[in-house]
Amino acid sequence: MPFEWELSGGLSYVWKNDTEKGFNYNTKTGRQDIDKKNNSSNFEITGEIKFTFGAKLEFILSFLGKTVEAGISLHAGIEVKGSTKIQVTGERAHICYVCIDGNCSFFLKASLFLKVDLLRFIKGTIVDVTLFEFRVKLNVFYFSVANPQASTFRGLPRFGIGTCTNGERIPDGEGTLRGEVKDAETGLSVSSAKVSVYRNTSLVGSKNVNSSGSYEFTLPSGRYKVVIEASNYRNFESYEDVERDRVSYLESYLLVTSQVGDGTVSGTIIDAVTGYALQGVQLDIRAGWNNMESGAVIGTYTTDSSGRYNITLPYGNYTITASQRDYIPVMINVVVTRTASVKNATLTPLMNDSVYRIVLTWGMYPSDLDSHLRASDMHVYYSRKYSSSYPAWLDRDDTSSYGPETITIEDLSALGGFNYMVHNYTDSYTTSGTNASRLSNSGATVRVYRGADLIRTYHVPTNNEGTVWHVFSMSASGVITDINAFWFQSDPSYVGMGLPIPSALSLFSAETFTTSGSSLYLEDTFRDAYLAGDLKDYEIVEIEQRLSLHESLMDEARILINSNYENAELLNKALEIVETLLYDLSVANEDLETAVIEMVLEMDKLRIYEEYELQEAA
Repeated sequence: MPFEWELSGGLSYVWKNDTEKGFNYNTKTGRQDIDKKNNSSNFEITGEIKFTFGAKLEFILSFLGKTVEAGISLHAGIEVKGSTKIQVTGERAHICYVCIDGNCSFFLKASLFLKVDLLRFIKGTIVDVTLFEFRVKLNVFYFSVANPQASTFRGLPRFGIGTCTNGERIPDGEGTLRGEVKDAETGLSVSSAKVSVYRNTSLVGSKNVNSSGSYEFTLPSGRYKVVIEASNYRNFESYEDVERDRVSYLESYLLVTSQVGDGTVSGTIIDAVTGYALQGVQLDIRAGWNNMESGAVIGTYTTDSSGRYNITLPYGNYTITASQRDYIPVMINVVVTRTASVKNATLTPLMNDSVYRIVLTWGMYPSDLDSHLRASDMHVYYSRKYSSSYPAWLDRDDTSSYGPETITIEDLSALGGFNYMVHNYTDSYTTSGTNASRLSNSGATVRVYRGADLIRTYHVPTNNEGTVWHVFSMSASGVITDINAFWFQSDPSYVGMGLPIPSALSLFSAETFTTSGSSLYLEDTFRDAYLAGDLKDYEIVEIEQRLSLHESLMDEARILINSNYENAELLNKALEIVETLLYDLSVANEDLETAVIEMVLEMDKLRIYEEYELQEAA
């Protein structure tokens, strides 16, 4: 079984010069000369290594005493290939300094060859023709050899399946920032504020807020500095990320008086999972909000044995970066005013890369907000915190303001996608009046973590009525979809019931796919791709999970129906109806509770029909 390897490399340097000369003229500004030059260079080092091992058979015919040899070679085995591109200058594809992209594939190759050995100077293979070659890619992988300390991989080598996404850059698209400006002491809107947005040091947009203190900017994706100006207030600064095709609802900006003085901010830092106070948490303070790295650290503090801190600072707005070993750092936005302020925070422990965690925090009112996770066959909330069969559970339920409420998802693929909602339990029976918007104005924040990373932050959109905030959905492959919808629901057990579970597949087709005796509606293209073996791994997993869901729903439905119907004919009719319903429900990944509701409605119709038949017979 031969083992072969190849190593190759190269250098590339490209220099580009763009020059633009001329002038623009209009009647208002007159002539404006243009003389622009833009030079760019790109220097990169490339390398590739390939390993091949497997069985190799050769069938050889010799002529003229082995002077001429002709034959066929069959080679089957595994090929592992890795390549890297070190970007010395110019823009890197992603933030890693040195990253190896690789793939592993099975191959089968047949070749025809002709060798000669006539004289000492005429020797070698004069014909080597590939008759056919068959390859199947088994997997792709990456190995980040060197990356920045500030990157997602934190400067550590990282091996993973798939392609490297360590700070991967995407082409500029547009996203939206939406928020409001308030007085830090009164909580009232500041309608005189002016909002300016900068990218690096360049002003890209400026506008006045509306009468309710609200504003909105649609901008190319990237990081921006937002500056708020208003008479009798200090200038306010915050750093915000605009993500392509997303509407980001920002934390309400709180303006501080222009008067000079010192104030205090205090709070408690606790573990998001256990709720225990954390002693010795390092607190680094910088000016502005959402500022973990810009400008100097103006003070460093630590929490005491009760997890508390108490800091005196000049009036203004600040970011406290809280960090401790074995925890994911978090930014705490605080304001220091003439009135002492309280700002509690939570740190979540580091997790395995495949584990997700959702942490909900809020202000003093309402006192009790609840986290709800709805998947196809489970509902995780305070009344159903944990089950040994659940791949997700509620770590902590808080009923006395601030939070956290924490849900951990150990196995997302087993969960099969879910919806996440926040329910205002305190005002659950409210449908109108001032309490109807208390959830929306609670200052609630939802942070979504994966492994060692904070991957998404949601601030509750303000001035909406409802007791349920549907925050986001996540598919079994980890794709997050922002929702940010509100509605009223009094009964906690019904929160999220009937919502479609997100999927990577297109749904609701008239075609069926059948395997192992189960049928499932799939769109034609996905059914054909599945049969041809062209689907990605996570798509195949979702199909198989949905087939399994369908069978488990049918099993539970049979138990429910058998326990309620003695009439065999009626029982068969009920089973037919429920099976039809469950085909549709399994497509949408609805949970069993929804299936039962639909089933009961149909059962009532059958009972009426049965009673009518009995009356007619009498």
